[in-house]
Amino acid sequence: MNYKKVFKRETRVIAYVVLALTLVAIGSSYALFMQVKNNTNNQIVKAGSLEIEYSSNNDVSTSGTSVEEDTCLNPMNDSDGKTKGCHFTLSITNTGTLPMEYDLLIYDNIEEIQKQLPGVSLNSEAELKKHAVDHQYLKHRLTKQVTNSTTNEQGTSTTVAEAKKISDLTIKNDDETVPKKRILESSYIQPKETIAFDLRIWIDSSAPEEIIGKYVYLKLDVSGVVYEGQTATSMIEKLAASKGTTNQVEKFTHTDNEEENEQIDYRYVGKDVDNYVYFGCGDTEDETCGESHLYRIIGSISSQNILNGPYTSRVKIVKDTPIDGTIAFNEESYENSALYKKLNEEYWDTLKDYQKYISPAVSYVNTITGEYNPNSLYSVEKSGTAILEKIGLLTPSDYGYSLGNANVDTTIAATTTSWLKGDKDEWLLTMAGSDALSLKADGTLAKGTESLSIRPCFFLNENVLVKSGTGTKQDPYKLEFR
Repeated sequence: MNYKKVFKRETRVIAYVVLALTLVAIGSSYALFMQVKNNTNNQIVKAGSLEIEYSSNNDVSTSGTSVEEDTCLNPMNDSDGKTKGCHFTLSITNTGTLPMEYDLLIYDNIEEIQKQLPGVSLNSEAELKKHAVDHQYLKHRLTKQVTNSTTNEQGTSTTVAEAKKISDLTIKNDDETVPKKRILESSYIQPKETIAFDLRIWIDSSAPEEIIGKYVYLKLDVSGVVYEGQTATSMIEKLAASKGTTNQVEKFTHTDNEEENEQIDYRYVGKDVDNYVYFGCGDTEDETCGESHLYRIIGSISSQNILNGPYTSRVKIVKDTPIDGTIAFNEESYENSALYKKLNEEYWDTLKDYQKYISPAVSYVNTITGEYNPNSLYSVEKSGTAILEKIGLLTPSDYGYSLGNANVDTTIAATTTSWLKGDKDEWLLTMAGSDALSLKADGTLAKGTESLSIRPCFFLNENVLVKSGTGTKQDPYKLEFR
């Protein structure tokens, strides 16, 4: 079938693609709706902490004056669609100080279709499909690029969808509401970040003749959710989806050795990550936070706070630098060691009023044997002795998984780079004595009985909130506990 001839003969087939923007600040009574039609370039919509800029002319017609406007909704193959399909650009900026979740949505613009069909009811999906081109014949390509609005540092362009059918997208309003809003992307934007989207839409070349006489009117919505203080676990899990350049978080799935329950961790990975956080200071405006209160977020880790208890995701943090001095780890067991007492008595006492914000956690202590790669380290750890402690050490697998999913079966070597690798040799949580395992300053793991540094490590209570900060060393996250 020659679609070009059909389109010349039946110009009513697809009249316009109209882009509208909606911003909804959920959790408040404020909502802004703005339909942009025949607009000039660089239309900006602001509400709360989210700023949306639509920077392309959005009135696309099959009878337009340019070649692209005249042909962008012709049926075409994927190769052509990715370069010749209808083109939209959109950016969102988080101008606030708190993290924000967002959904980029696409759906049929019933109001515009209704104008072409006076007297016709479009109150059901079945009726709408009689007059609008089915989403199974609409394809799209979506890419995004994240930029730090303060430093103008750009991340690499990420492909969100490549020649994907709109009908394959997840439906946000999965009920009887018409139209169905589908999620082009659901992710997370940090304070001072800008995300630029590039979208192409085209009709698949496999579309049947039945689309002739039907319409394509689409809306793009951006909905954003800002909490007065977003939970730290939610923030970390969203980072796993956004894949920021300095906020790499990856998802790891484990099966508990005994109960065979699936446990999910979200961990910071890589060499340079913005996961700095203050702890033990900042409750009052005149309280200054310094390096002695600086920690790093390991991630949102599935853990137990009582022996044989249920697993819950909690934030796990580690001191940025070792505490003063070195200590031997040569007793017969970890629980009876001077190291354990230094952590759970001496260091614990220094935390004073902040002790109530720390969740006891079940740790597993074992002699590490076999390969020093993340998966084997985790497996051996979990088959060890379970103990309940307030303050602990990094586990060997904590370090291993900080290398990323690509290294889970790779032996840890000196060339390995991880944000957890320090400039001093330090003890890891294993059996004491000659089997005690340490993290060396060169990034390798080794056994020994000498005196080494220690970095306290612990879990925070559930529902800890992120009050402010961007996670850089110059602007660490500040927490709020409720």
